[in-house]
Amino acid sequence: MSMNIERLLFISRMFVARNVNEHVVKATISWDDIEARLSLVYYFDHPPNDDDEELCEIALTELLAEFSEIRSAATQSCQIANNGETASLEKIVYSRE
Repeated sequence: MSMNIERLLFISRMFVARNVNEHVVKATISWDDIEARLSLVYYFDHPPNDDDEELCEIALTELLAEFSEIRSAATQSCQIANNGETASLEKIVYSRE
């Protein structure tokens, strides 16, 4: 079963937007259709702490509940580079700017 990417992006934007704080700069997702794997990355303006990482985990949990197509998933929380660039942004689902 193939993922409806437009729906994934739309729902991801909603779930991520309600799971951010003032330190979240961007959030991205990537989807691997072959492995049915979703990756969610939160970028912070400081080194992420446990509370920051929990926001990312909550958003992923909501996505897993919404999409039965997801067979595996991962999160990552990291500090954004000084110039504000993220490495090869997959699909931006949240941006503070």
